[in-house]
Amino acid sequence: MNNRGKKLTNLELLKNRLIYLTTLYDTDKLDAMDKAELRKQINDAWKEVYYQLGRNQNSPLSDDEFLRAHWIMYFQYSRKKGDDYIKFFFLISFQLKTSLISR
Repeated sequence: MNNRGKKLTNLELLKNRLIYLTTLYDTDKLDAMDKAELRKQINDAWKEVYYQLGRNQNSPLSDDEFLRAHWIMYFQYSRKKGDDYIKFFFLISFQLKTSLISR
C-alpha cells in the first residue's frame, strides 16, 4: 500500500523496484554515497513525473496509462494483451539478473 492507503500502481511498483535494485550493487561498483545519490535521482525523477501527471487538477493523468505510453514509445508495442508493458518492465527489463549483468 502507498502512503494514501491505496494499492500501489504499476508506476509506484516500478519506482520501488528501481530503488531496491540500487541496494544490490556491490560496494566496489557503487559505494554508499553513490547508492544514495542514485536513489535521490530516482526519487527526484518520480517527483517530476507525478508533478506532470497531476498538473491538470481537473483531469489528472493515470499512472498506468503514462507507463504504458512510455513503453509503447521507447520499447516495443504489442496488441497481444493490455498488460504486456508490465511483464516487460518487471519480468524482462528491471529484474535482478538483467539489471546487474548489463552493467
